Amino acid sequence: SRPVSDKAYVKQSVARLAGFLRDAGFAGAATPAALARPTGRVFEDVATFLVEKLDASWRRDGGARKFDDEFVDLFKRLHYPFPISRTALAAVGTAHTWPPLLAALLWLV
Repeated sequence: SRPVSDKAYVKQSVARLAGFLRDAGFAGAATPAALARPTGRVFEDVATFLVEKLDASWRRDGGARKFDDEFVDLFKRLHYPFPISRTALAAVGTAHTWPPLLAALLWLV
């Protein structure tokens, strides 16, 4: 069990994700400050980058579907063991929604 809501765990997870993104050549906002409370755009860029690292042939569907729908469906196909709420994706940087989404991103690393 991961203590995803624990502040120390979240801080450590943000640092881990930032380090991975930096080392992997992510061109976007990958500092711990930017990832502490990310915007929807930063989250989308990070999630897309991580998925493309796992599957180089994967591409966003080009706007035919909302990112939220693609993201939730992708994690279902990958058999992510926890539900991801489309509602949480509408406000990714809040104190309530960010920790579980951060855990989902780290699951990809």
